[in-house]
Amino acid sequence: MTELLLVRHGLPLAGVFDPPEGSAQAERLAAWLVHEDVDALYTSPFLRARETVAPLERLTGMTATVLDDLREEHRPTLQPPSRSARRPWAAEDATVISPI
Repeated sequence: MTELLLVRHGLPLAGVFDPPEGSAQAERLAAWLVHEDVDALYTSPFLRARETVAPLERLTGMTATVLDDLREEHRPTLQPPSRSARRPWAAEDATVISPI
């Protein structure tokens, strides 16, 4: 069976990798995964993602493949409907559970 493990980058600080906490997270991740049967490593081109995979590369001797298309996608924030577009609340919209 094929398993795919997606890992978020280590903790960034103000958009920059935070060496004390983010590095510790990356080291703990590597220590956990080094005992797993990992066939390949992939990373986004972002520095914080590269820094997160670096300890695992070091422990396994593997090199992560950088996928340029693996990046964050910024979408516009969805705005809630205007007050006039909302329908009024009705009692049938609610479920009431009474404690016994």
